[in-house]
Amino acid sequence: MANKQQVIDLNKKHPEWTASDIAAELDCMVEYVASCKKRYGLKFAKATHRAEHPNSIFALGRAARRAGFTVEKIQQMRPRA
Repeated sequence: MANKQQVIDLNKKHPEWTASDIAAELDCMVEYVASCKKRYGLKFAKATHRAEHPNSIFALGRAARRAGFTVEKIQQMRPRA
C-alpha cells in the first residue's frame, strides 16, 4: 500500500506525471492519490483527453470505426468454441 510520502515524493520527482501515472507507479488506487492531492495541496499534470491516449478503449473504438468495423463484424471475427 502506498503512503502519502511516496505520493508526495513522486509528485516532486515527476511534476509531468498525472495522478493516474503516480497511482500506476505505486500500484494503488487513483482515488488515494487524488485524496493526497486535496489534503496536501499537490499539483499534478493535466491528463490528456482519454480519446487521444494510444491505449484508450475510446481511441481503439474510433480507429475501428474509421476502418469500417462494426460490433457485428468484430463478433464475427471471434473464433467459436
